[in-house]
Amino acid sequence: MASNLIVETRNGVNRPTDRSVKCRAVWEYLDTNPTLVVNEIREVGKAKGWNDENTKIEFYRWQKFHGLAKSQRG
Repeated sequence: MASNLIVETRNGVNRPTDRSVKCRAVWEYLDTNPTLVVNEIREVGKAKGWNDENTKIEFYRWQKFHGLAKSQRG
């Protein structure tokens, strides 16, 4: 069964699809709150019941996807 799913890729990182519910939730939150630093998104994640390590990983993937330089990362 072939998938017709279109995946957006930037800077070698794929945006999570609808199938990646938990990862996508982190990205959607960051899309609407792009100035958060890693400790802030981790606090949000704890309040929402997200896995802390996954939240941190998705934060850095989201930044790489958007081409943010390491010096701009939180």
